[in-house]
Amino acid sequence: MFTIEEDRYLLCWAHKFGYGQWGAIKMAIRRSQRFRFDYFLRSLPIDALGRRCEQLMKAAEREVEQLEKQAREELGINNEEEKKDEATRNGDANGSSSTQHTSDLPPIELPTFKEVQAKKRANKERELEEERRQLEKKVEDVEDQMEQIQKRRQLEKKVEDVEDQMEQIQKRLKVLQEYSKEGYSGTTAQSSEVSDELLPELANLVAKSGPAGILSVANEFVSKHPGLVKKQVCAKIEEIAKKEKREDEGDTRMVWYLLPDYLHLLDVNTLRYLRKSKEDRLRSDEDRKRGGKNGHNHKNGAEGPDGEFVPFPEYDGSDPPRDNKKAFTLFCNATRKEVKSSLDSRERKDKVNGTPFFMPFKIKIFLITHPYQYVQRMTF
Repeated sequence: MFTIEEDRYLLCWAHKFGYGQWGAIKMAIRRSQRFRFDYFLRSLPIDALGRRCEQLMKAAEREVEQLEKQAREELGINNEEEKKDEATRNGDANGSSSTQHTSDLPPIELPTFKEVQAKKRANKERELEEERRQLEKKVEDVEDQMEQIQKRRQLEKKVEDVEDQMEQIQKRLKVLQEYSKEGYSGTTAQSSEVSDELLPELANLVAKSGPAGILSVANEFVSKHPGLVKKQVCAKIEEIAKKEKREDEGDTRMVWYLLPDYLHLLDVNTLRYLRKSKEDRLRSDEDRKRGGKNGHNHKNGAEGPDGEFVPFPEYDGSDPPRDNKKAFTLFCNATRKEVKSSLDSRERKDKVNGTPFFMPFKIKIFLITHPYQYVQRMTF
């Protein structure tokens, strides 16, 4: 059995060496490196090679005839069989005349393999382009359908919204009609302002809060009544109370006091709490004063430089402690004082925005002339 590659080489060598030169073809097979290990082809006799070459040439002739026929059909030229049919219909009995008619066919030039492949590629590209165009058209149709569906859906949604609004309006009308029949003039919506019903509770809370901040009081009240607004609660607290320091009642810092117009809102428990806390503050104030006069130290204060008793400020754990000044700030303050003390009185009066006009230059000179002292103060 011959392979396609062997048939191709045999046909090409037959075209190269000519018809009947089977010995030359056999020598070409033996010299070819491609068939070095093809023992089947190398062992064939010359007669077998000749028969195979003749078969291939006949097959090639038939294929060429088919290609010529196809080419003539594409060009619109009558083929050989049509010429024979015309000759028989015209009554040409002589065979030579029929052969003469068949030989009158114009020669046709067949395309090369490269041209055939290019034509196939062009046809394939044309088919793909047509398929792509059809797919694009289908996609456009689908997009149009989707757009129509979306528009329809939007219209349906709008209709649903309108129906919901109509239903709510009808419910609202029914409620208003019922309330109008009952003589109810209020609104169903809950107000975010502090109502008169909640005012006594707020007044008692503010009275018991003492020195607490307004935001902490408002947060505590809003946590009990979530429907209220913190800003309005703060405004109401400032309206009914005032934060002040009353030394005659033993206060050492600002405390919340209700205004006289709202004292009637306090209940009995709150009044007892305020009276007891006032007595405790007055008692502690008397103890502090008594301890200062007798010269004894008290746990809540100490004797000042003038011999008077100075109470310690009450510590509030909610406020964070102040940060210590940085080393560079302390150095700048000390240097400023030192430079200021070294100036004359006339130069001290020449100030710009409360600072000597040439103080930065003096500080710069000091830093240049005393670098060791600067480093020592920074490390301190």
